Amino acid sequence: VRRNPPTVMGDGRSSIKKLMLEENRRRLTDAKLTALSPLVIDYETILCLRRQGLTLRHVPEPGEKVLLKTVCNQNTAAENESVTAEVHPDTIRYGAEIARMFKLELVGVDLITPDVSKPLEAVGGVINEINTNPGIHHHYLINNPAEGVPVAQKIIEYIFAKASQQTPTIRYAQD
Repeated sequence: VRRNPPTVMGDGRSSIKKLMLEENRRRLTDAKLTALSPLVIDYETILCLRRQGLTLRHVPEPGEKVLLKTVCNQNTAAENESVTAEVHPDTIRYGAEIARMFKLELVGVDLITPDVSKPLEAVGGVINEINTNPGIHHHYLINNPAEGVPVAQKIIEYIFAKASQQTPTIRYAQD
C-alpha cells in the first residue's frame, strides 16, 4: 500500500486551519471509516506549510491541494493506494528472505522508494522497517477497495492450510 501524506483541498473561501477542522468533522461523522486519527496541527504541520510559503490562515484556491505533513500517519483512505501488483519481484524476494531469516510467518515490509516497480538498488529505495505485527488494516483503507488485496482472508487461509497439515495430538493428564 502506498500511503501518501495528508492533504486538504481548497474551496476558495476557507483557511487551511478551517479546512483541517472540517476534515476532522467529516472523519468523525462519516458512516464509513476513512481514517484512523484526526488531523493534528503540530510543529510538523507548521513547518510543512512554511516550506510551501503558506500559513494556517492561507485560503487555498478552489481545487488547490495543500500538503499538510510529510509523513502519512494522519492520512485518509483516499490518500492510500494498493500497489501490490506493481511491487518488483526482487523486493518480494527480499521480504521472503527476511521472513525466513528471522523465522517469521507473518511480516510487513515498509519501503521508502520513488518507484516500487523497480529494484530498490536501481532507484535508491530502502527497506526502512520490518513489522512482525503488521497493520493489515492499511490494505482495506485505500482509495479503490476493488484493487485491494484481501490480506486478512489470505492470512486465515494460510492458518487453516497449515493446521490441516498437522496431526492432532491428544494428551491425557494423570493425577
